[in-house]
Amino acid sequence: MKNGLLLGVLVVLLGACTKAPDIHSPESEYYRQQEAQVLLDVFDEVVAEGAVLLVPHNFERNAEVDTIQFSLYLNDSLVVAKAIHDDLPLGVSASAVENSILTKLNDSIPTAASIPKKLLPLIRQHNFRLLSGSASIKSLPEDEGKPNAKLTISRISFNENFTQACFIRSYGCGRYCGSGTLLFARKQKGRWVITQRHGLWMA
Repeated sequence: MKNGLLLGVLVVLLGACTKAPDIHSPESEYYRQQEAQVLLDVFDEVVAEGAVLLVPHNFERNAEVDTIQFSLYLNDSLVVAKAIHDDLPLGVSASAVENSILTKLNDSIPTAASIPKKLLPLIRQHNFRLLSGSASIKSLPEDEGKPNAKLTISRISFNENFTQACFIRSYGCGRYCGSGTLLFARKQKGRWVITQRHGLWMA
């Protein structure tokens, strides 16, 4: 009886000593869930809007022009921010919290992650096809003469309580066009909204 009681006490103590998972680790399940929720909430602004922005100024247009003129691809991974932009513009915002999460995006998220599965229905709905991050659109044959366009999204950086975030969206369409944008988002009434945009480059 005593041995059984002692064993029970040891189990409880060991359970209490077990380290809780670090939700702020970019590899934790909770962190990945938060990334997925950000992208779900801002999809129309960040991904679907990207499809519209892919029409370049020097591309031949007609009265019916829309995104069907491009073969649209989305990078199948959320990439490390440095893979898109070497040095992010610290100081673009007066907010200390925003600069803190920008620093984290630039320095503290060393690995890419697959596109959240929750996004797949929206991706298909907007006629994007997933493309391996290592693949170049220049290597893809044009579909019925339409130029290829690739959209890439970085990992997302959060503040301590997961109410503010930032990430990079970039796109390129070969010799036709390309740009990169740093986006800040904030959770308002339980939903993520884009609050700031800062252009990083344009071609």
